[in-house]
Amino acid sequence: MTVPIAIIGTGIAGLSAAQALTEAGHTVQLFDKSRGSGGRMSSKRSDAGSLDMGAQYFTARDRRFVTEVQRWQSKGWVAEWAPQLYTFHGGQLNLSPDEQTRWVGTPRMSAITRQLKSFARKAEAVPAGVGQPTLKMAGLTVGGTAVG
Repeated sequence: MTVPIAIIGTGIAGLSAAQALTEAGHTVQLFDKSRGSGGRMSSKRSDAGSLDMGAQYFTARDRRFVTEVQRWQSKGWVAEWAPQLYTFHGGQLNLSPDEQTRWVGTPRMSAITRQLKSFARKAEAVPAGVGQPTLKMAGLTVGGTAVG
């Protein structure tokens, strides 16, 4: 019998860890303080439209992460972001020589964690105790009503 593994946070790191552990046959329990998943890649809807609340883009430098991001790109979860970047030096704006590939979630940053969440939904729920704050698991309220 294996002991369940608890992961605090349902951002990209927590959900990626949950995916790897679930695929390896472990029971995973995910907890997050927020209503949904995403962490620093979360998005909110407002009257003005969809707003990315954290990262505006991300980069991939490690070859293993580059491979994963390319897989996400093939599934339509991310796209390359090609901004025009400038530096300010000596009182002048100059086009930046930075050639780093930047990525964004499509249609918004939370798209990645929403897709990774499908693996987390296999995670086991842990009920919140009486008088304790409700814990939420990958968009599902633990010990309460489903929210995701």
